[in-house]
Amino acid sequence: MKNFHLKFLPKVVSTLATRAAFWTIVFVAVFSGRLVSALNINFTYDPDSVFTAAGLTTKDIADMKAANTFAATLLTSQFSDNINVNIKVTATPGTTDFGSSNTSFFPVSDYATLRNAVVNDASSADDTTAIGAGGTIPAADPIATAHDYWVTRAQSKALGLRPDDMQTDGTFSFGGGHVWTYDPNNRAVPGKNDFIGVALHEYSEIMGRNSLMGDNLGGNPAYVEYDLFHFSGPGVRALNKGPGRSFSIDNGTTLLKAFNDNANGGDNQDWADGTPDSFNAFGPAGEAAPLTAVDLRAMDIVGYNPTAVAAGFVGNVSTRLPVGTGDNVLIEGFIVQGPAGSTKKILVRAIGPSLIPFGIADALTNPTLAIFDASNAQIASNDNWKTTQAGGIITGD
Repeated sequence: MKNFHLKFLPKVVSTLATRAAFWTIVFVAVFSGRLVSALNINFTYDPDSVFTAAGLTTKDIADMKAANTFAATLLTSQFSDNINVNIKVTATPGTTDFGSSNTSFFPVSDYATLRNAVVNDASSADDTTAIGAGGTIPAADPIATAHDYWVTRAQSKALGLRPDDMQTDGTFSFGGGHVWTYDPNNRAVPGKNDFIGVALHEYSEIMGRNSLMGDNLGGNPAYVEYDLFHFSGPGVRALNKGPGRSFSIDNGTTLLKAFNDNANGGDNQDWADGTPDSFNAFGPAGEAAPLTAVDLRAMDIVGYNPTAVAAGFVGNVSTRLPVGTGDNVLIEGFIVQGPAGSTKKILVRAIGPSLIPFGIADALTNPTLAIFDASNAQIASNDNWKTTQAGGIITGD
């Protein structure tokens, strides 16, 4: 696995008094073997003034945006759903908010509709287990009392219940008063909190890793698909907010990970504290919170289709942002992974001029692009739109 980041600069640097908001859409795709559909996570950000008011420096803002892009690739490289998950990012002053997400829930007409969507979306061994005989998602609704089922906006697209679109699916917010480390290569820093782990936690909630567990929503007790994966033992569903609940795909026969006890103030769908994990309910400063194998299994069963890495895949991430100047220059990060010694083809686009026909009057018309590796060494650059310039890892058109 190798980490890279990009920098984009306008050809004309404006003064502070005449600065313009040059816009570009950054697209990165990594190819290996045959092409399949790929998940996109797209970000929009509140104005920099919002982050400054929350306590971030100019450098913090740039690093935070790069960290979000890096965190997104940890998910987009793992799932192949041909949809866009659109996340707005903001921050609040102080330390009241550590990390939080806000997303819309939409009702599903009945259990049969939800289960049919899950069956039609099934693409993995865990999906097959969950909907099969003795699985967690049985043919008949396992909840006998009056209730409704709901899905998040992004999850409804993943399950085919809503067409893909570019509307905002949820908001990720964090507290600017906390001390953060944004560096993907240095996530366990004494006294600092792992921003990438917190970001992954909140993205996944927007994407459907959520729990309602009988809360009143729309007049009836409400549940989401993920609630059905809570068990206390073989065949014993734990449709409550108390202790003793664990994640299970095979109807409680195998308890994969303990869920958080709501009594401590955390969320029902998070893991109980233990091994460092981005989906844990809590985590101390100085600890890196990785995306783990069981996290990916949880995202799989709520509707996201794992990428068959062995067969090859394309993973992309795109962002529409003003390019900025100086310390505010736009930086995008991405990961290339695969067997040691293997060769990858990488497509990087900064489609500034292409935005002009869509009414973006201040689109970047002639960008400069540079690619840096994880040690911050420049390994490639290009200075003219649509014209290849050989050098570094770029050896020809």
